[in-house]
Amino acid sequence: MNQEDSASLLASLAQNPADWDLRLRAAAALSAEGRDSDALALLKQPVEAPISLVDSRRLQEEVNRLEEAGVEPSPEAPLPVAPADDAAAPAVAVALADDTDDGEPVYAAAVAEDDQDLVEHEGEMGYWQEGEHGRHFIVSEGGAVKPHEKESDAGAKVSALTTAVLIHVALAVLLGFAVIAMPRPPVPQVTATLSQEDTDQNVEQQTVRRVSRSVSSSSAPTSFVVSSVAASPVSIPEFEGERQNFDVTLGAVGANIGTGMSFAAEEEESMVNFFGIKSKGSRIVLVIEAARFMLTDSKGGIPAYDKVKADIEKMLGGLNKTTAFNIVLFEGKKIASFKEELVAASPSNVRQAIEWIEPINKVYEEIGIREGYTTAPIQEGIDPIPVSDLSHYIKALQRTLEMDVNTVFLLTSGWVHLHKPMDERELEKYYREQKWGEKEEEAWVAAVKRAQAWLDKENAARRSKGVPQRVIRDWHELVRELEPGIRRKPSPGYTMEEVEDQVKNAKDFYYRQANKKKPEINIVWFIGEDEEPSITVDTHFKSVTRRDGGEMRILEGLEGLENVTGDPGN
Repeated sequence: MNQEDSASLLASLAQNPADWDLRLRAAAALSAEGRDSDALALLKQPVEAPISLVDSRRLQEEVNRLEEAGVEPSPEAPLPVAPADDAAAPAVAVALADDTDDGEPVYAAAVAEDDQDLVEHEGEMGYWQEGEHGRHFIVSEGGAVKPHEKESDAGAKVSALTTAVLIHVALAVLLGFAVIAMPRPPVPQVTATLSQEDTDQNVEQQTVRRVSRSVSSSSAPTSFVVSSVAASPVSIPEFEGERQNFDVTLGAVGANIGTGMSFAAEEEESMVNFFGIKSKGSRIVLVIEAARFMLTDSKGGIPAYDKVKADIEKMLGGLNKTTAFNIVLFEGKKIASFKEELVAASPSNVRQAIEWIEPINKVYEEIGIREGYTTAPIQEGIDPIPVSDLSHYIKALQRTLEMDVNTVFLLTSGWVHLHKPMDERELEKYYREQKWGEKEEEAWVAAVKRAQAWLDKENAARRSKGVPQRVIRDWHELVRELEPGIRRKPSPGYTMEEVEDQVKNAKDFYYRQANKKKPEINIVWFIGEDEEPSITVDTHFKSVTRRDGGEMRILEGLEGLENVTGDPGN
């Protein structure tokens, strides 16, 4: 970045001193020009303004880089100067001194006219000019000098002060000769002396409550709380909108940003007990299946999912305030995230996350991800499965890995067929190899219609009894149960090995190429009480989790959800 870029950034910063992104860019420009001392001084300059978690981390990294290189900050940060309205007019460098005469003269940029004879002063080229406020040195474009301070006006001030004192003395003498006549008040019949409460001895009433702090994910975090009956002189900034990603806490340890405020430079690790898998992380994402597969009768139906959400609420409540987190839901090809990026686990963010997930799968008529729940588009470029073909947990995992995480917890009902598109000729060949013709197709379509009619009748009966309606994984499940002799329709799909390669390639792309530690993935496989876990699926999940230190666990039905999310320390 050239000098003109740094000058314009400093000028913009003068107009917006609370813009941390602008300050960081200006420091980077100064550093690129070889002015590391000025850059460090600018970054350490006290600023009373809120800062986001991202900018706080950028600030700390840049300060650490400069200090590790042995850079010392310059005595003064480079004072940004706002651009003049008319760039062609020469600017006058005038020293601004306050009444106490203890202010340092400021630096100001000036431009010399082309037809002036230039002289050198303090290393700058320009010319002297007598002006209304004293003698000024006009420098060439881009220069900056400390101008001469204005002549002392101490004599004039002393003269004015003496005159004011004499006038007040004369007035006092005149008032001494004045007589004011007032009627004498009547003598009181009873005289009483009242003792007035000494207000100077009143002490502001305060209450201090010490609450033990727990870093467990199974209980809500607590902090040292101070309450007062009087208005507090401490002003805490509010963070609103999508950038509300940092929690300000009294006594936080980290880089000093501004005056009287402190922000944590790094996210704090939290212990999490995720349905029996105990692990920790500072950047955590919970990936939760919201599809109807989670609500089958053998898994416990809607009450089981209510238990899942209650346990997630407990996990979120136990995160440290500076742990970054997010939630990602998936249902078929649909995915949704609480926030597009990770946010700090502040009480407000945790409360919003719980309110966001609470309506999911609350009633039978609204199963799955609700309308209006969205996430950022998934990036292209990971092989072997294109984004258009991604679905189920592999799509949610790829979106999660884009968020710069270090620990992932995934809850899923298991492996789901991942459809692989084929053109007409390829599809004909596939069905021919599978020995699937018109006769098999007609039998399958008829069986599905009968299964639909049976399910409608069954759920009508359940509704009349006030019991939860039945949820099925797919029509293959119900057809196999009602008519075991009907052959299931085949469908081309991606293999488990291709899904495992997709996860591995995503980690390499987002983490290894960026020299970051690959994230740990933990999977909880939620099956029905009467469901026999497939050895093939079990091997697949273990392959995904154990590659970078994760774990895999199987839970069976509603009973399996009980008493699995306890204290991570136990």
